[in-house]
Amino acid sequence: MLHVLVRFAVTVLTALVSVEAALVVFTPPVELYDRTSSVVPPGFFNGTNQGLAFTDAAGGLGACGVTYTTRDFVVVVSQDIFDSVPGAPTNPNNNPLCGQGMVVTFENLSVSVTVEDTTIVPGTDIVLTPAAFNVLTQTGTGVINVTWEWAE
Repeated sequence: MLHVLVRFAVTVLTALVSVEAALVVFTPPVELYDRTSSVVPPGFFNGTNQGLAFTDAAGGLGACGVTYTTRDFVVVVSQDIFDSVPGAPTNPNNNPLCGQGMVVTFENLSVSVTVEDTTIVPGTDIVLTPAAFNVLTQTGTGVINVTWEWAE
């Protein structure tokens, strides 16, 4: 009887290994995005852009699939810009703007930030995390007129 149980267990384990191997072979590839290659397409909002900067970015899981906090140097761009970038895929995590650097300037101060999210501000307006906003002004909250450009 023990011999029959051992043979049965070996047969079941062999079948499970075969099924697992089949799943590995037939699992569709997952689309991975290389964040190190974020490059804004030529001509896409190149040069210096003007807009308002708000400081409402509370952090959390952004449209780019990255969790950020109010202490990170993050910029949230308008849905208009995010969705209109040439080659923007349906999965926002793979948007070419994700991970893209931006330099934001207010008066004579500048801060380098990274695109990690999108929101419904108009046109070239942006939203900064408090950490980035406070580099430009000590008001803590509010709205300021800024210029911005993509980092090289």
